[in-house]
Amino acid sequence: MIAELDYVVVNGRIEAALKGAVNAPLAQVSLEMDRSVTGVQDLLRTYREQIERIVE
Repeated sequence: MIAELDYVVVNGRIEAALKGAVNAPLAQVSLEMDRSVTGVQDLLRTYREQIERIVE
């Protein structure tokens, strides 16, 4: 499940970059997407670690 969520995050990033804000510079859109993806990946990592601790 975590791998699927991570896959969705990465593909969502690509899709958002392609659609992007028309008036926003590409560098700004890229930076904002990097921050968002990093935040979500951190949350997913924390969630996975907590689940692994519970299962053990």
